[in-house]
Amino acid sequence: MARITVDDCLKRIPNRFQLTLAATYRARQLSAGASRWSNRTRQIDRDRAARDRDRQGRHRSPQAQRDAAGSIRAVKRRSKAGSV
Repeated sequence: MARITVDDCLKRIPNRFQLTLAATYRARQLSAGASRWSNRTRQIDRDRAARDRDRQGRHRSPQAQRDAAGSIRAVKRRSKAGSV
């Protein structure tokens, strides 16, 4: 997994003070028992695992392949729209 640096975060949150507030908010969420991973992270992991299975030749049913292709297209659309 890639490490996220402050410079990476400043691309999304332009002000260091706002970045500090966001980090504090997230730390409080985590200490209150929130999940470490977002639903988006889980979906990306599932899609990546599906692509790996396909590359290795472990194919799924046609319906499962259509579902995976649809979710990959949705992720690509979101990333093009800038809402990654």
